[in-house]
Formats: sequence, structure tokens, C-alpha cells
Amino acid sequence: AHLQAEGLTHQAVQVNTPQILNLTVGESKIVETGIPFKRASVANPDVADQIVLSTKQVYLAGKAVGTTTLTLWGQNGEVSNVFNIQVSPDINRLKEQIHTLLPNEAGIKVMSSHEHITLAGSVSDMGSLNKVLSLAEPYAPDRVVNLLQVGGVQQVMMEVKIGEMQRGLLKRLGVNFNRQKEGTRDLSEG
Repeated sequence: AHLQAEGLTHQAVQVNTPQILNLTVGESKIVETGIPFKRASVANPDVADQIVLSTKQVYLAGKAVGTTTLTLWGQNGEVSNVFNIQVSPDINRLKEQIHTLLPNEAGIKVMSSHEHITLAGSVSDMGSLNKVLSLAEPYAPDRVVNLLQVGGVQQVMMEVKIGEMQRGLLKRLGVNFNRQKEGTRDLSEG
């Protein structure tokens, strides 16, 4: 009885620790299993699609950015394998598009982390920034992290304006501070 319990625990651990499969949108993989299975199912078919090729092979295709689960059932109807499928944006296609449409913008870095696209580096102007953001958005809707800096003249102008605003603000605060001091002095004398 003790050995059977160990066997069950081991089996439960295998089922509860799913393997992670990484795909990009439009990419496909063939998953091969050592043990034949009877049925395969993807929890969210909008994220990934599956086609059973044989009793030991499943064809998987990434359809949209997101996560889902592929479950395989053995010949006796028990769960034999569970796979966590993570579908990421296809950043290689995005990089090609950015390079083609903005050939002079060499400072753009495109990175992918699970369901997000991160844009880093620099662009020369606001027009280029807006183009890059509009190109990236369809690849990861509402999941684009913008860390791009706008370089060149506009950034310098922005820095000058911010500097002027800060000086003006300090002057106003200084005036208010002096008034407060005068007010306090008046109160103490009176």
C-alpha cells in the first residue's frame, strides 16, 4: 500500500507540473510524447490551435498573444500530459517593418517578454515615435511598453522649456516664502 501511494504522488506531481511551450504568433511546433494519447484539447483556441497528427504527435500553432493550456488524455481516459502554452508577439516581423518604414532610425530596440512588447532606445523626432508605436500596437494590443526617448533638437527644446518652468516656479516659491516670513514677523511684533 505504501508503494502504491508513492506511485500516485509521483504521478500527481507530473500532472501538476506542466511543461512550458513558447510560441510566437504565426509559429507552429510539433509536440511529441513518449506515451500514446487518445485525446488532445487546447483550453483557449483563440490563442493556439492544435491538430492531432498521430497517437504521439500534436501540431500546435500560435494564433494570438496570450497563454493557454494543452491537455493530453491517455488511452485509459486519464490526463497524461499538460503543457502551458505561452504565445508571444512576433517581434522579428515588427523589426523588419520598422527597418523598412523608418530606415534612418537605427536606435530602436524591440524586445518581447511573454505578452508584452517593449520599445527602448531613441528616435529622432515625435513623428517617428508615433509611427513606431502605431506599428507595434497590432502585434500586442494594449501591451506595448514605450521606453523610447526622443532625441535631437526637440528633446533639447523640451529640456530648455522645463528648465525655464522650474526657474519660474522657484522664483514664485521664493516670493511666497519671503511673504510668509514677513507675515510671521509682523505677527510676532504685534
